[in-house]
Amino acid sequence: MLFDAGRYGMVDVDRVIDLGDRERGIIHPDGAYNKIIYTRWKKNGACSKSILLPPQDLSAETREQTRREIARIGEELLKNRRAGLPNH
Repeated sequence: MLFDAGRYGMVDVDRVIDLGDRERGIIHPDGAYNKIIYTRWKKNGACSKSILLPPQDLSAETREQTRREIARIGEELLKNRRAGLPNH
C-alpha cells in the first residue's frame, strides 16, 4: 500500500499503523534485519525515516581493529591540523 512519507515521497509499505498523533509506514514489519519505518506527524506533516541495521561484529579482534583505525584517523587529523598552523 502507498504511504505519504513527506519529503521521501510516496512509499510502498507493507503495513500502516495509526498512533493518534502520527502514522507509521513499515516495510518488512517482521524482518529482523531489514525493517524500514517512516513516521509522519499529523500536526505538521514532518516525516522521519528509521532503518533497522543488523548487529555489528563485536568480537575482540574487530573492536581492537576499530580502536586502531580511530586512533590512526585521529593522528592523521592532528597532523593535518598542525601542518596548517603557523609555527610559534
